Amino acid sequence: MKGAPEGLPIPRADAMTQPFWEACAAHRLVVQHCLHCGAFGHPPRPVCRDCQGREFEWSESQGRGEVFTYMIAHHAVHSAVEEQVPYGVIIVKLDDCGGALFTSNLVDVDPHAIHIGLRVRLVWEDIADGVALPRFTLER
Repeated sequence: MKGAPEGLPIPRADAMTQPFWEACAAHRLVVQHCLHCGAFGHPPRPVCRDCQGREFEWSESQGRGEVFTYMIAHHAVHSAVEEQVPYGVIIVKLDDCGGALFTSNLVDVDPHAIHIGLRVRLVWEDIADGVALPRFTLER
């Protein structure tokens, strides 16, 4: 997707996701890190998916990785993105943060050129005052 479409819903933070969204506003990508077993995960959860631990810290990612899997959206999930289809939805395996998987969009790339293993890097899309979305583009 190129730029924030008019009418795109603004993410709303809750107690679980607030640290993530605050970091995004500062153009920092953070991933939840379990203090009990060391697992990294996204999206934020109240309980670790690996050990059911409940204590976490936030680890900052450099935002580089590879496409783990992907799909090409041909149907708009919201009226604000109707003119954006088709677009690529990717799951990135981050190089750091324990190889955490992170779902986002691949921007500035023909969605039909996406493939597993494609190297990508983080870019930011500012969609409102104090709200930025992490997106990815080709690593150059």
